[in-house]
Amino acid sequence: MRTLRLLPCLLLLALLAAPSQAFAHKVNIFAYVDGANIVADCFFSKKDKVNHGVVSVIDAQTGAVLATGTTDEKGALIIPVPPKAVAAAHDLKLLLKAGEGHQGDTVVQASEFASLTAAAKAKPTEHAPAKTAEKAAPKNKANAPAKAAANAAASVETKAAPAATAIDEAALTRIVTQAVDQTMESKLAPVKRMLLESSEKSVSPTEVAGGIGYIVGLFGIMAFAASRRKDRSGK
Repeated sequence: MRTLRLLPCLLLLALLAAPSQAFAHKVNIFAYVDGANIVADCFFSKKDKVNHGVVSVIDAQTGAVLATGTTDEKGALIIPVPPKAVAAAHDLKLLLKAGEGHQGDTVVQASEFASLTAAAKAKPTEHAPAKTAEKAAPKNKANAPAKAAANAAASVETKAAPAATAIDEAALTRIVTQAVDQTMESKLAPVKRMLLESSEKSVSPTEVAGGIGYIVGLFGIMAFAASRRKDRSGK
């Protein structure tokens, strides 16, 4: 009998303990690449931002933590794209820890900072042909008479001219590409921001079902307690 009397209390305690997880704040993190930086927006809701949340930038392929940062009072974080991620061209996972067990994550695709990867790969080879021409010129001058040296120098200059032109064209193409990418990214940043805000879900079906179950459970406890009182009064 004592166990039956305690049953409603135990059920009530279980239901009261469950909402601490079912109705906990849902934390969100959205991120996009703007130039050479990753811009992250962290929030519980549109009006409740994650203040001083810790964001870890993780290599999605290796699991290595490449960088960490802390959100400001507005839930925002701007952090440079890690050089290792640029070199490896790996996707990045951003893990947000907002305290009290709340955490969320999102993925930044490597394609979003592909222009940085292309620029990094182009830099080591940019001046290689020029150095080769510089090494060849002294050798020809040292091993030839004055007239032959002049002819060799003219030949070197003639042969080096197309290479220099090619270098200039490659450098110009890279500069223009970077400028266009940066301009497009800066123009699209506000649009991305609006899309991220509009994509926030207010309440998920799971949360609705959990709330309904919680209410039904309370009514069940009340009905059970009422039936117990009737049984006692009938006796």
